[in-house]
Amino acid sequence: MLYLKITAETPEELKQQLLDLTNSLASPREQLGKDDAPSFPVATAPDAPVPEQREDPAVPAVEAPSPTLEETRAALNALRQKKGAAAVRAILTAHGVKSFTELDPNDYAQVMAEVRENG
Repeated sequence: MLYLKITAETPEELKQQLLDLTNSLASPREQLGKDDAPSFPVATAPDAPVPEQREDPAVPAVEAPSPTLEETRAALNALRQKKGAAAVRAILTAHGVKSFTELDPNDYAQVMAEVRENG
């Protein structure tokens, strides 16, 4: 922590001492050498524009977790109550199965999307 004591007898002296102090302080960029320059942009004003963030192609996108058996079953049951068993049967048949227990867990996300489209 830095403590600063300013002694001035008049407002003009105080103003001059504060100006001298602020002029003597270096900005963050002036304090750093060229080799020490930060790898991130340093804003110089509160209204300075924020640099555009770009996605790194080397970093894979985070996917939403796959729906669980219980979530998929509940969604199909809600669709059955709303639209009838024929709507559920059509979705299951489109995935090549006759019952929910035969459905591949890898298909749960697609089934959930189809339930949202039909619901």
